[in-house]
Amino acid sequence: MSKIEQRLNTLFEEHRIIIWYDDGGSLKDEFDSLDLEIKKLEINNNEFGIKVKVLYEDKDSRYLIYSKNAEPNMEDNWLLDIEQSFYKFSADPISMIVSELELDITKKVFIGEHKAFFNAKTRLDKYKSIITDKDSDEDLVNKMISVIINCDETIEDILFKLISNEDLVQELEKYNLTKKLLKQLNLKYKYKSEILSIKDLTYKFLQNHFYSSIDSKKCELNKEATLFVKHWMDSNRHKELFKAVSLKVQNELNIQSIISSYELSSAIECSTYEVCEQFVISKLRDLIVSSKINEKEYENYFNKREHKFWYEKYESIYKTFKYAIKLHFGINNFKVEISNFEDGVNKYSSHWYEIDYNYRKFVYFYNQSDHKTILESLNILEDAYLNSYLRVLNDKWQGFVKDYSISSSNHQRNFYKSKVPQIVEKNQKVFVVISDALRFECAKELSKLISYENTESRSFSVNESYMISSLPSYTQLGMASLLPNSEVEIKSTDDTVYVDGKSSKGKEARTKILQSEDINSIALNDEEFLKLSRENGRELVKSNNIIYIYHNQIDATGDDPITEEKVFDAVESSFATLIKIVKQVINLNGTNIFITADHGFVYTNKPTQDSEFCKIDTTFMETSKVNRRFIIGKNLEENSCTQKFSSKELGINGDNDFLITKSINKIRKQGGGNRFVHGGATLQELVIPLLEIKYHRKNMISEVEATIMPISTITTNYVNVSVYQEEAISERIKPITISCGFYSEDGIELSDKHKITLNSSDDENRNRENKLRFTFKEISNKYSGKFIKFVMKKVIENSSEEPIYKTYDVKLQLAFFNDFDEF
Repeated sequence: MSKIEQRLNTLFEEHRIIIWYDDGGSLKDEFDSLDLEIKKLEINNNEFGIKVKVLYEDKDSRYLIYSKNAEPNMEDNWLLDIEQSFYKFSADPISMIVSELELDITKKVFIGEHKAFFNAKTRLDKYKSIITDKDSDEDLVNKMISVIINCDETIEDILFKLISNEDLVQELEKYNLTKKLLKQLNLKYKYKSEILSIKDLTYKFLQNHFYSSIDSKKCELNKEATLFVKHWMDSNRHKELFKAVSLKVQNELNIQSIISSYELSSAIECSTYEVCEQFVISKLRDLIVSSKINEKEYENYFNKREHKFWYEKYESIYKTFKYAIKLHFGINNFKVEISNFEDGVNKYSSHWYEIDYNYRKFVYFYNQSDHKTILESLNILEDAYLNSYLRVLNDKWQGFVKDYSISSSNHQRNFYKSKVPQIVEKNQKVFVVISDALRFECAKELSKLISYENTESRSFSVNESYMISSLPSYTQLGMASLLPNSEVEIKSTDDTVYVDGKSSKGKEARTKILQSEDINSIALNDEEFLKLSRENGRELVKSNNIIYIYHNQIDATGDDPITEEKVFDAVESSFATLIKIVKQVINLNGTNIFITADHGFVYTNKPTQDSEFCKIDTTFMETSKVNRRFIIGKNLEENSCTQKFSSKELGINGDNDFLITKSINKIRKQGGGNRFVHGGATLQELVIPLLEIKYHRKNMISEVEATIMPISTITTNYVNVSVYQEEAISERIKPITISCGFYSEDGIELSDKHKITLNSSDDENRNRENKLRFTFKEISNKYSGKFIKFVMKKVIENSSEEPIYKTYDVKLQLAFFNDFDEF
C-alpha cells in the first residue's frame, strides 16, 4: 500500500467525502489504482452532478473526488461547501506532512520551511504526539526545537538546554530554526541579535539581572529576562548549571571591578554572581571592625541576604558577623557590679552568660568558615573577651568566692533530695541526664532547641534554673554530688570521691549508690540508652523508677589536647545527642526529665600566654591531684595566685586541703591542653544548668502566623507587599518559612517569588514587618481585569513539597501605559 493510499485510508476513518486537487494530474495513475472500500468520482465540468450525487442521492457512501487541475478560486468553486464541510486532500510531500500532522493547510508554508526536520520518521512521530491544531507558529517552533534537543517545549526549558550544551545550536541551524527562536527572544525578553550566540545570550541575561538589583538604568533587557534568571536560580533542577555559568561569566567580565564602584546600600540585593556575596561580606566586615553598624542594622542586612543564591556557601561568615556584633556590644556595655555571692550568680545567670554564649557562637562559626582570611580582623574580639570581660568579671567575682557554701538550697549537692523523690512518690519515672561540662549558657541554647521540637502531637515545657557546682569544679566530685548523699569524702590516698562511704567511680558504683536510696534505680551511659530497642527500653523503664544517663562529649573533647580547640563543635553535636536522648525518653513513655551538668568550663580560643600561669612550687606539698585549676593534698601553701580551702569549707569529709587558682589563672602542667579548663571557681565553671523538662501529649504549640497588609487592586507591573509576623517567637510559637508570589486562578505563576523566614522574637509589632517587592511577568497582561491570587506556601525543610499556607484574592487592573514601565 502506497503512502497516499495509507493516508487516504486513515482519513476516510474520519471523513465521508475527500476532495483531491492534483495540479497537472501527475498522480492520476495513483488515483486510478487506488483499491479502497470507497467510491471514486472525477471532476470534469460535472460539479453540480457530483454535488447532487454525494449530498442527496447517496448520503451514506464514502467518496474520493479527484481533479487533475488546481483548486479553482473561491468564486468559481462549485464544491467549496463540500471542501469546507468535509476534507480537502493534497498529495505533494509538504501537504502530506501537513495532513499527517492533522494541521490546517494554512500551515503548509511553515512546514515547508522546515522540511528537513520531517525526513526522520522518529522526529515526525514524536512531533505529531505533542502538537495540537490550536498551536500558534511559535508553539510549533518550540515543539520542533524540543524534539531536536530533547527538552520541554517552553522557551525557558529550551534556553536551559541550549545554555547547558551550546553545540545544540548547530542542530537548530540544520532545520532553519535559529532565526525564529531569536524572534521569540526579542519579543519576550527584548534580546536582539542577528545570530544565536549562547555566550552572548548568557552575558546579556546575567548582566541584566545583575544591574536590575544594583543599577537598573543599565539594564538592556526587560523584566521578563530578569525573572528568567531568577527562576533559573530558584530551580533545583538547573541551579548547578547556573553556578557554573555565572562563575564563568563573572570571571570573563571581571565583575569584581564593576561592583567595587558601588556602595553596600546599592549592592545589598545583588545575587547574580558569587562576587556579589563576597562584596557584601567585605563591606559588612569593614562596618563591624569600625563599629559603624549595630545589631538592628546588621539584622536588616542579614534578612536581605539570608535567602540569596550564594548565601549558603557563606552562611558561616554571616553568622560569625552576627555573633561578633553581639559580642562586641555585649562587652562594651558590660559593667561588673557585684554586692555578694548570690548577686553575682543571679546576674551571671540572668544576662552576663550571654557574652559567653556569643563568644562561643562567634568562635564556632569562625572555625566553620572556609574563608578565614576575611575574618582575621575580627580577632580583636578574642582579646576583648579575655581582657575586658572574662578576666574583669572573675577578678571582681574572686572577692566573693570565700562565701561559697554547700548549704545553699540550689547547690548541686541538694539536687537529688530536692527534686527526685517528690516525682517518684507520685508513681512517676524520673530521668536524670548529666552532660559532662554542659556549661550554663550551652544549656540555655539547648532549652530553646528542645522547644523547637514541639509538634502538633507533642509538646515540651522547659523550666530553666541554675545550681552551684561543687568545688573544685571537676568531674568526679560533680558527678558524686548529683547522687543521693549525706556525706562526700575525698581520701588522701587518691582523688576518688566517696558518697556515704561508697566509691562513686563508674556507672556500676553510681548505680549502687542510687539503689541505696531506691532499689529500682540504674545508671547507664548515653550510648547504651540510645541503643535500647523499644521493647528492651520499656522493660528497663518498667523495672526502674530512677534512671541516670551520663553523656560525655564536651568534656572528653576539651580535655584532650589534640581536640580541645574543637570543644565548641562538641557542644553543637552534643545538642543533637541530648535531643535524641529526650526523644528516646518520650518513646519509652517517660514524661519527667532533668538535664544538668557536673561543672562548667572556661575556654579561650587563643593559647594561654605565659603570664596567665601561676608560679607554684609543690616541692614540699603532699599532692594527690594536680589540675590546671586546682590542687588537692596536704601542707598546701596559698600564694597571690591561689586561694586555699579546707575540706570543711567545701563540705567535703577528709583532711585534704584545696588550692584553687584565682580568677582565670592556670597551673602549668605537663601534657594536656590549656585552652579548655575547669575545676576553678569562675562563674563559668561554678554556675551549672538545671533544665526541668515536662512532656505533654496534647497540642500546646503552634507556628507563628503570617498575614499581609490587604491589597484591593494592583495597577502597575510592580507591587510592594508587607508580610507581617503576628507574634514574637517563643517556646510556644515556632518560626515558619514561606514562599510567596502571585498566581492566576488556574495556577499560572504571574510574578517572581520570594522566600522569607518569620523568626523574629521582637515584641514590637512594627519590627516584625517584612516588605517584599514583586515584579509581574509579561503573561500577567492576559489576566488584567481579573482576580488573581497572592499565594503563601509553607516551605518544609528537606522537602520539595510546598503546601499552600494562605491565599488572598486581588484585582489585577493593569493600565496600557504599564507597557512603558521599563523605559
